[in-house]
Amino acid sequence: MRTTLQRHPDIACDAISRIEVDVERMPNGDLSLRYAAHGSMDGLLIPVKAQAKRTDLLWHHTCFEAFIKPQPGSAYTELNASPSTRWALYSFSSFRAGMTEAPPMIQMSPIQVNLTSDQLALATTIKGLPSEVDWRVALSAIIEEKSGRKSFWALKHPPEKPDFHHDDCFDLQLPAPSRA
Repeated sequence: MRTTLQRHPDIACDAISRIEVDVERMPNGDLSLRYAAHGSMDGLLIPVKAQAKRTDLLWHHTCFEAFIKPQPGSAYTELNASPSTRWALYSFSSFRAGMTEAPPMIQMSPIQVNLTSDQLALATTIKGLPSEVDWRVALSAIIEEKSGRKSFWALKHPPEKPDFHHDDCFDLQLPAPSRA
C-alpha cells in the first residue's frame, strides 16, 4: 500500500514537495518499507554513505522512521534508517518510556538507497516483529536542508509540536497476516 506523509504545518521545507511510503506487511510477518522523498535533492543535507551498522541519534539529520505497536498494548518498536545506511532499532514499553535496544530477534535487511536529482529513495525490511497480532504503525521522516532547517513529516501529526512517538501518529492499521 502506498501512503503519503504530511509535513508538519509549522515548519517549511523548500527542498521536498512530498514523501510517499510503500508499506507492506508480508505473509511471514515482515514489514517492507520504501520511502521516496520528491523534490530538489540539491537542497538537502544527505548523510554520506557509511559502513552499515547500528548507530544512535540518526534522527538529528535526514532520517526515515517507522514505529510499530502490536495490539493490544502500549509497547512499540522504533526503526531509524539513514541514507548513510546506518540504522537503529529500539523497543519502548510505553510512550517514550523503557527505551532499550530492540531484542536480537528483531532485525532489518540492509538499507537500499537510490538518489537522483529529484528523488531520495530508501528501502528496508524489518524482521522478527510479533506476527500473530494486528499492528498500529506510525511512519515518519526528518528532512534536513542545507540551510540547517529540519522539517518533520508523518502520516498524522499530534496537536502542537512534532512528536513521532505520540499516539496520534499511529494512524496506519496493519492486520495480522492470517486476518489480512
